[in-house]
Amino acid sequence: MKKHQFGLSLCLVLLLVVSACDTPPISNMLLFVGQADGVTAEKMMIVDGQGQEARFSGIRQLEVDSVGNLYVYDSSSEIEYSTDKIRYTSDSIRKVTPDGRVSTLITSGNEVSFIDGGSMTIHEDSLYLGSASCLLKSNLNEEAFQLQTIYGSCLSKQEFMELSNSKNEQKASLAFRFYSRPIMPYNTIFYRFSKMSSPGTSMYLKVLPTGNVETIDFSDYRKSGFSFIDSGLFDSRYDMDSTGRIYGLQYGDPGPGIAGENSVVRIKNIDLPDESEVIYKNQLKSPQYRFLTLDNQDNLYVIDQNIFKRVSPQGQVQNLALLQDPNDEELKNFGIQGEVVNPQRTYLYFATATAIYQIPLPPTTTP
Repeated sequence: MKKHQFGLSLCLVLLLVVSACDTPPISNMLLFVGQADGVTAEKMMIVDGQGQEARFSGIRQLEVDSVGNLYVYDSSSEIEYSTDKIRYTSDSIRKVTPDGRVSTLITSGNEVSFIDGGSMTIHEDSLYLGSASCLLKSNLNEEAFQLQTIYGSCLSKQEFMELSNSKNEQKASLAFRFYSRPIMPYNTIFYRFSKMSSPGTSMYLKVLPTGNVETIDFSDYRKSGFSFIDSGLFDSRYDMDSTGRIYGLQYGDPGPGIAGENSVVRIKNIDLPDESEVIYKNQLKSPQYRFLTLDNQDNLYVIDQNIFKRVSPQGQVQNLALLQDPNDEELKNFGIQGEVVNPQRTYLYFATATAIYQIPLPPTTTP
């Protein structure tokens, strides 16, 4: 196997903005599982298997457990080939082992409907999933994958739609759904959800380390640091480091042929989310390439000028790999759907609509 020479680059932090060093990428993005040759109706399907034998229907989120297994929220679809239309009927949770074996753990059906893939998260090897009027949990250390309801009462898709459209406010209030990724400061998970009877009003859940779930008011919610979502400070790309500081993307105005300059902003104190600092500025060639994640050592991963980069807590920047722009519609039309680093920090993974890529990671430049 060919060995790469890993170049080290020390960057300056000026005015709280990290400046990337001009070192060449040292690796390539590799197709790990799924198909990357374009999203068409006949290719968006659920097929288990090894590596590129597997098929994904519409990836919406990517998470990782403590041993490096990936968990995928996959929007299943029912396809009408005659009209080439896709009708989403149920969603699935898929598992990808470190060696690339894809299996389907559970698919929503008549009894329960998964409708909020963006709210899936993994914390201490428990998977949490916001569903139709309920919050679900599965212990990933158990041999069989089982989802248990820890809040609310799960509804089928038909029940959810009937209650959501009901003119009876009391009935309509029984239907609620989750929005946005949760955050987990102080070993506690905070979720935001909205009742369908008043979709413009947010409500909040707190999942305690004991497993108990309770609703909280806005003042407690704001202290969690989660109110940055309601304030519009960040969009869908944000993450939290080991000290509770939140990193997120702020989008700039587009320029000719690019998505504009973006800023990675860090909230210094989750109790004071208005206090923030810009720690990195990057240029995106396409708005679909928005990307941000942290590993378990608080290294930050971004895309800048079509290059995957790692920024250490000390401000050192490493070029990792070139974002090879494959000539496929799934990346151009659907963009990047999720990104994670495995706990061993040996691979960076990111998902498009129908494929998952991996980037081998070099050693960090600092301990």
